[in-house]
Amino acid sequence: MDLDPFSPGLAAGERLSREERADQILGKYIPEQETGQPDPEDVSLQDGAMVSALLSGVSAVEVELTIAQAFEFYMQEKNEPDPFKRRKQV
Repeated sequence: MDLDPFSPGLAAGERLSREERADQILGKYIPEQETGQPDPEDVSLQDGAMVSALLSGVSAVEVELTIAQAFEFYMQEKNEPDPFKRRKQV
């Protein structure tokens, strides 16, 4: 079954498919005895984001900005029209 990444997964078949795919991804990791789930620190960022997207939708996935992206965001927010002042920002 093709899964729509923007679907909220409300249909029973799609929800079941999403849960099965998330279980497959998490099956690569050793589960803790108390919870039966892998330790979140052991799960890679990519796998954690995929599982979160499958179970909660892509809108629930938060990705941290890279330094370059953060600098670009800063420059957009603090855009200085004067070239001299702008050069001092950088």
